[in-house]
This record gives sequence, C-alpha cells and structure tokens, in this order.
Amino acid sequence: MSFTISSFVRHAKSESSRRVNVARKDAQRLQWSRGYYISSLSRDHVHATRSYIARQVQRHPELVPA
Repeated sequence: MSFTISSFVRHAKSESSRRVNVARKDAQRLQWSRGYYISSLSRDHVHATRSYIARQVQRHPELVPA
C-alpha cells in the first residue's frame, strides 16, 4: 500500500482527535492546528528527538489536555 505524507498526516490527525474527543468527559475538544512540518533525521539523532518530545509535557503542562 502506498500513500502520501499529507494523506497520512490528515488521517492521523483525524483519527487521534476523534478518539480523544470520544474519550473526553468535558466539553473541551481537541482540535489540531492547520498544516504540519516534516523533517528527516539520522539515526544518531533519534534518541535526542525522542527525549525532546517526551519532555514537552513537563515544559508545557498547560497545553496538555487533562
């Protein structure tokens, strides 16, 4: 199966927001911003990138849905 990056991102955003919004008990709904950014990285940078993403909850707790 082949697909474009844009169709993958569109599906991922749609499905993830649907699942979050079904599971939420409050009136606040998840809405993704428009667009996306894609970049490639070497294997040498995978660990640092994963660590960066994992730290975002601590850096921006006000942006994480309860």
